Amino acid sequence: MSRLTRGEVLARVERRESLANEDLHGIDLTGADLRGAILTGANLSYADLGGADARGADLAAATLCLANIEKADLAGANLAGADLTGAVLDGVAAQGAVFAGTELLGTSCRGAHLRLADLSGANLAGASFRGADLTGARLFGANLHHTDFGNADLAGAHFGLAVAGC
Repeated sequence: MSRLTRGEVLARVERRESLANEDLHGIDLTGADLRGAILTGANLSYADLGGADARGADLAAATLCLANIEKADLAGANLAGADLTGAVLDGVAAQGAVFAGTELLGTSCRGAHLRLADLSGANLAGASFRGADLTGARLFGANLHHTDFGNADLAGAHFGLAVAGC
């Protein structure tokens, strides 16, 4: 079975068809309109979603390892249980997005807008949130080992039971 092309993916998103569990690794979706896309469990490893509009998209349990998601709009998106190990989310707009239980190991989220995002139970070990806005974010039970919050706005962020290390 052949993999879907960019055009096929965008046509399915426009028709509101599910892309759940599809193998989309390495696909170029730069600047794509993915609003409300259903990508639950999809493999988007090495994909380029830079500048994509994925507001309200369902990426729960998706694999986005080493994906470029720089400056994408993920506001209100569901990424619960997703694997974003090594992904680049610099400058991403993800206000109110759900990253609960997500793997963000070694992920770069520099200058990301994560106001009111839910990162409860997420693995943020080795991730960089330098200069990010995490105002009111929920980080209950998150793994914060070697996480860089330099110059980040953490006003009102909730860290109950988060695990930090040196």
